[in-house]
Amino acid sequence: TLQRERNWLMRQNLHFNQAATIAQKAQDVITKAQHAGLDVADLQNALNTFNAQVATAKTSYDQAASILSSPAGFDANGNVTDAQTAHQTLASARNALQEAHLTLANASLTLRTAYQNWRLAHNL
Repeated sequence: TLQRERNWLMRQNLHFNQAATIAQKAQDVITKAQHAGLDVADLQNALNTFNAQVATAKTSYDQAASILSSPAGFDANGNVTDAQTAHQTLASARNALQEAHLTLANASLTLRTAYQNWRLAHNL
C-alpha cells in the first residue's frame, strides 16, 4: 500500500507538468487573441483561477510528498513497524493526494469550460 501511494505521488507529479503545459498554451491563446483585438478578460480570469487552483493542489501534493518521504510506522525498507501509525500515515497521504487530484481535475474542467464559452462567444 505504501508503494501504491508513492506511485500515485509520481503520477500526480506528471499531472502538475501537464498543468504547466496547459497554462502556457492558454497564455499563448490569450496573447494571440489580444493581438487580434479580441476581448480576453474572461479567459484571463479563468487562467488566473486555474493557476491559483493548481497552486492549492500543489500544497496538498507537497503535504503527501512530505508524509511519504519518511512515513511514520514504516522502517527504511517500507516494512510496517507500527500498524496503527502506518495506517494513519497512509490515510493522511491518500487524503492529501485525493485532494490534490480533485482540485486539479476541477481546475482543468473550469478552464476548459471557460475556453469553450469564450470560443462560442467569439464565433471561433
